[in-house]
Amino acid sequence: MADSTKQESSSSSNQAITINPTELSKEECNSTINEMSTELYHLRVTLKSLTKEHTRIKDSNPFLSDRNAVLESQFIEFEKMRNVVTNIIKVQVMETFCKETWNKEKKKLDIVVEDLGAADASMDSDHPLKDYS
Repeated sequence: MADSTKQESSSSSNQAITINPTELSKEECNSTINEMSTELYHLRVTLKSLTKEHTRIKDSNPFLSDRNAVLESQFIEFEKMRNVVTNIIKVQVMETFCKETWNKEKKKLDIVVEDLGAADASMDSDHPLKDYS
């Protein structure tokens, strides 16, 4: 009979071990009851701890969802500001290029005006003409 009990326990660890109570002594019964009580106590403590942790996570979930929404909106605002800064930098580069080009063209025009000023005596003062000869 002991062999069948060992086979049952080895075949499936999820099945309860069946022992004939008449084969156990009082000490063995007390020992088995104490072991089972200890195991039940540990399972109860574990379950209580897991329930407490589950409640904590469940309670913090709305806070985390709200915080996530705030962070997403801040990120979107940051992206918008970064795009604005990038556009400002591009505009500054274009402005610098335009100023430099304008200064170069102005210098060319100043040279032409100086040349025209020397030849002003031969030209109509209202309509200066460039001498292409």
